[in-house]
Amino acid sequence: MAIKNSKLTKFTSLLKELFQLNQPELDFGIYRIMHARKDDINRFIEQDLPKVVNTAFSDFESQDKVVVQQELVKAKKAAEDAGFDASQSPKVRELEAQYSQSVDTDREEGEVYDALLTFFSRYYDEGDFISRRVYKEGTYAIPYSGEEVTLHWANKDQYYIKSSESLRDFCFRLKSEQPENPMRVHFRVVDAEAGAQNNNKEADDAKRVFILDQENPWEIKDNELNIYFYYRASNLDDWTDDALEKATAAAKKKPPTLDHLKQIAEQHLLSLNGGVPDEWRELLEVKYKKTDGELADYSVLMSQLNLYTKKNTFDYFIHKNLGEFLTR
Repeated sequence: MAIKNSKLTKFTSLLKELFQLNQPELDFGIYRIMHARKDDINRFIEQDLPKVVNTAFSDFESQDKVVVQQELVKAKKAAEDAGFDASQSPKVRELEAQYSQSVDTDREEGEVYDALLTFFSRYYDEGDFISRRVYKEGTYAIPYSGEEVTLHWANKDQYYIKSSESLRDFCFRLKSEQPENPMRVHFRVVDAEAGAQNNNKEADDAKRVFILDQENPWEIKDNELNIYFYYRASNLDDWTDDALEKATAAAKKKPPTLDHLKQIAEQHLLSLNGGVPDEWRELLEVKYKKTDGELADYSVLMSQLNLYTKKNTFDYFIHKNLGEFLTR
């Protein structure tokens, strides 16, 4: 049971990560649809899916190894209590033969979840939906019809979608109900390293992240608040003294991560020392209201930072034949 539950937990965790159900700040595109159907998806993952697997194995309940073993122990005890040699008992022999051919349903169910985990892991990696036909462990097969030369690439038959416009200028309103004075806030990239808007997947140790421009973090222009970021790989100099005090010893030895940098930006912009005018700062530090109406434990500013960074660091692929992709 422990093995099955462990693999079920891993698989359900992957599905929830894939659908991004635990990140309500992703309020755009397919994620908005996923959040609208969140209850239905969670019910399927947590309740319906285990029931489907259990039903599929219901025919094997009478052959379950654990059940047969319990019956075998009882039969041996009954024979011994009656003064017979248990090894000569027809009932014991029958159960022993059945035990040798029985099925460990707990282990088999675990194998089902393990296979599902392996399958879906092939098509998802850090927000990317990819197609990798696995030939064997560590080796991927490619479509081949006998040509002398064939050209293939990892994301063949997929379309890459990334908006450079939202990278350069991301805008939201603090007072959407007041069109005459919506108090617009812009996140703007003032400098991006070469390749910041191309379609190349970056190495983990060279990933570009959003870093608040500490020298010129914000300005009010045309009654709109502009907040400025660099988009580049981080380095040790990007740590602030306040952030270093809160970081773990291991984290201090490395450049700050995107999560660290978002916290640094929030702390600077919402602090009195940051200089953002009170009317803007007070609205930015209000707790964010989720799509279900509940208040989050993070600010409006952090919710928009999450949305901005996720929207521009996740890679979105649409397979040209989605039906085939989902059913194979």
